[in-house]
Amino acid sequence: MSLSAQSRPDIVSTGNGARGVGLSQAITAAVSDVAAIGWNPAGLAHISGTEAAFTARALGFGILSQSGAPSFSGQERYSGALDLIDFVGVARSFTVSERGLVAGLAWRRFSEGLQGGGIGASDAVTMFRSTGGTRALSPTIAAALTSGLRAGVTANLLHGSAEHVEDRSTTTFDRFVRELDQSGVAYDLGVQFDFSAELRLGVIATLPHDLSMRYEEDTVRRNATRTAPLALAFGFEIAANPRSRLSADVRSADWSTSTLRDNDTGEAIESPVGRFATHSVHVGYEWDGVYLRGTTSNRFGAHYRQSSVADAQNKPITEVGASWGRSWIRPNYAYDLALGYSKSSRWSRTLFQPSTASDHQLTAVFSVRWKR
Repeated sequence: MSLSAQSRPDIVSTGNGARGVGLSQAITAAVSDVAAIGWNPAGLAHISGTEAAFTARALGFGILSQSGAPSFSGQERYSGALDLIDFVGVARSFTVSERGLVAGLAWRRFSEGLQGGGIGASDAVTMFRSTGGTRALSPTIAAALTSGLRAGVTANLLHGSAEHVEDRSTTTFDRFVRELDQSGVAYDLGVQFDFSAELRLGVIATLPHDLSMRYEEDTVRRNATRTAPLALAFGFEIAANPRSRLSADVRSADWSTSTLRDNDTGEAIESPVGRFATHSVHVGYEWDGVYLRGTTSNRFGAHYRQSSVADAQNKPITEVGASWGRSWIRPNYAYDLALGYSKSSRWSRTLFQPSTASDHQLTAVFSVRWKR
């Protein structure tokens, strides 16, 4: 059973916002605005006053090509409509017993978008479509513990649903439908430390948690619980000069120990989704400029991700990507734009024999930030 053919399991530890996308997620130490609710809650402690933001994301174009079986090859093309909003957040600073605190609240959406395509073989054709995603309501609290040390915690209240439909045409016509609902709570703990005026370090941990799932496959309905492991990210930001900064992150989550169990029988349920460890490296570079009405911030980034899953050639499944971003900044508001490209082979399917897949994706993200 595939709970969601296009889902990556580590969405909780992925934030929202164009700046993080433009830096290829090398933002654990660099984030310092309301987007910290998703990237590192400690970064929220930089805020003085009130700040709000929203983000829209679009999947512009993608190609998924498959090979590996002598009788099977194919190529899928898909596109996704604009998710009108995938992040709405607000944060405000206040004082309790002379201690400065910042409280934030965000609604976040991790949407797979509408995806569909066809797979052809010598004696069969499979058409599929997948819809759905996960949403989180994320209250956050952060504080500056000392002049150089900040800490924060986020409670992600998760809820999601997905549907995967396959129409298979061989000698007869068959339709397979899988529906999934899931919910749970995941906690993020983050710190940022100013090692010097030029160097800042950041750490975020998404604690182990359970996801309650209800799914229906054809006529079979089951309730299950999935355990999610500890996810970690370590990063730094260093000022190369007063106008430019270099940042880097290392991220890791070992989903190979994750279990999915039937709540009624206690038996383990086999699922190819998420049963692997992932490790990734992210690097970003940012520099400031000016324009007629304010300042700009320009950025680009790159990342490399490897999982413990092996493809049909017994090689680790990897992903590489690059990104570009730009911000137009005024005293009380800013506009952010980012484009990201990635190529991966992390998907695999089985029709008649194992096959590997190469996936190309182009995304666009737009954010608006306001503060006073």
